[in-house]
Amino acid sequence: MCQKTFSNARSVDRRTIFGLCPFETKLTVAAAWLTARRSARAERVFKAVLDLDPANVRAEIGMAITATMRRDFLTAEAALKRAIGHDPGRAALYQTLAQVYDETGREGEAGRMMKIARRLGAVSA
Repeated sequence: MCQKTFSNARSVDRRTIFGLCPFETKLTVAAAWLTARRSARAERVFKAVLDLDPANVRAEIGMAITATMRRDFLTAEAALKRAIGHDPGRAALYQTLAQVYDETGREGEAGRMMKIARRLGAVSA
């Protein structure tokens, strides 16, 4: 991982090392935090990725997941809409947004998102 690069540097702390890691490594760490049900830690990592790469769709999806875990559906919706803005051809984004709309009682919007997901080829739509 990233720490190998700095194995002899005693004055470099873990946050600095982590800050120099590639996005894929950070996203993997964030996914591990999600698996461990540590959504606040995962969210910090997703935010760090978005600070450096605002168009990172995987980080936006992560933000939506962490928001949904907190039942903060407005934040989840906003993250999914940003992700769709960056990757409008990804069916799973519309399907997940439909689930958020369904959770918040917006059946009409959920139906529209599911139609888009089906049109784009969502597997479980």
